[in-house]
Amino acid sequence: MRRPVVLIDEAKARNNIRAMTAKAAKHALKLRPHFKTHQSAEIGNWIREEGVDSCAVSSLHMAEYFAFHGWKDIMIAFPFLPSQVEDYQKLAEKVQLHLFVSSPGTVRHLTKLNVPVKLMVELDTGNHRSGICYTQDETINKVVEEINASPNLEFEGFAVHAGETYQAKGKKEVLEIHNFNLDIFRNIRKQYPLAMISYGDTPSAVLAEEFGEVNELRPGNFVFFDLMQHSIGACNTADIAMQVKCEVADVKPTLSQIVVHCGAVHLSKEYLLNNEGEKIFGIIADPGNQDLVKAGAQVVSLSQEHGIIRIEENDLKKISTGDFISIYPVHSCLVADMAVSYSEKNSGSLIRKMKY
Repeated sequence: MRRPVVLIDEAKARNNIRAMTAKAAKHALKLRPHFKTHQSAEIGNWIREEGVDSCAVSSLHMAEYFAFHGWKDIMIAFPFLPSQVEDYQKLAEKVQLHLFVSSPGTVRHLTKLNVPVKLMVELDTGNHRSGICYTQDETINKVVEEINASPNLEFEGFAVHAGETYQAKGKKEVLEIHNFNLDIFRNIRKQYPLAMISYGDTPSAVLAEEFGEVNELRPGNFVFFDLMQHSIGACNTADIAMQVKCEVADVKPTLSQIVVHCGAVHLSKEYLLNNEGEKIFGIIADPGNQDLVKAGAQVVSLSQEHGIIRIEENDLKKISTGDFISIYPVHSCLVADMAVSYSEKNSGSLIRKMKY
């Protein structure tokens, strides 16, 4: 094993997929999973086997990859880039393409398209990433008018990503954010009664039971889950379908630490705060029960290839240089993005993913 291996538990991932498809069906919502989480045609097929026929992606390259693997209804959940219009044209000739518009005046770049494309107006309701602020009615209306004036462009509706739920401290805060968005959607529905409202974030998709005017859910992280979702209350550790297996490079008893070959290029630098307010970048899976974390064995520092794990004395005595351990990641999406491929945790079989 020349580098850390990203392990995927297929049974857990499939259970997570079934739970989300059942949730969407229960509320009569279209499920459009965000495939940036896994970036794998094979895992996409697990989702397709549950009756899902549409997906969201985060880039044109990713859209082309999944189109090649048979997906015909693809949303690029990122503001469209004018420099890529010719490539959107080629893709739209093969699939039903949905694009995001995030500012006025940009629609003119898409008038070059001579195949039908559906456009979603992206709104910022508190995440403060991309999108038009939901209070800017005049700007929103102007963008919709620009779309409606173009013969090959169809105004489909509005898209929101409530990414601020990822910073929530428990279910109560997630639902407060969620309910705030539902109020916004009720006002949108009054002005645009036929518009699609597409809503995407895993915490609210898992924890909420009321979706109001929402027509479509776009969660992605639910396939694998991770420590961040566990800290929010969106999953149990037994639901987390991803671990990173790595080798112990050094044992430092005087510091109660081990050094592993698993750094920022494998785990990313996404972090949570532990009970002492310290950053942690992962937690070891309990060797005796891989469904649980070893709370006293936390990744406390990362450089490019090195990971430093602080570990309790009794557990430290059981570890030697050359041993292999598994780490639950803080954010599975970024770990997946950096992985070359996956290994199925129980069978060891290769699960391929897209390459950049």
